[in-house]
Amino acid sequence: MIEEWKVIQDFPDYSISNTGSIKRITTGVHTYPGRIVKQTQNRKGYRRVTLHKNKHHTLLVHSLVAKAFIGTKPNGMEINHIDGIKNNNMVTNLEYVTPKENSRHALKLGLMKPLHGEKNGNHKLTAQDVTKIKQLLRQGIRPTRIAEQFNVWIGTIGHISAGRSWKNLTDT
Repeated sequence: MIEEWKVIQDFPDYSISNTGSIKRITTGVHTYPGRIVKQTQNRKGYRRVTLHKNKHHTLLVHSLVAKAFIGTKPNGMEINHIDGIKNNNMVTNLEYVTPKENSRHALKLGLMKPLHGEKNGNHKLTAQDVTKIKQLLRQGIRPTRIAEQFNVWIGTIGHISAGRSWKNLTDT
């Protein structure tokens, strides 16, 4: 890939390349034009850089590359690293996706594990509730009545009964 440089829109003293490198293009305090800016890694593994414009601004490199070479990120979208490598900030490795697409991609690559039971942010039931639901099902209580009692969709009761949800919870 031929390295291409563009001025960073909100930081006109710097330019960014399609490979993720950033350099100063004007003279600044303790810097000179053409000097590559040092990048560090945050706790999540993403590359970041500190740029100066009246004050210090710490920014994620993949966000700067995407904005410069793909365009402004549409509302509600996220930046996905296609190969799953968080510090590979080449423009060919970045794309805008919905949060759902980003999560599915991370699950597919094994970067994220599915959340089960109470760890899932969408859960309505507790492990104790599910244990009680399983007991009621074994006692022959109708699923519609159980669904009403726990204020959940009847399909949720069906998924629990068939073992499609709350698989991590063993019968007692």
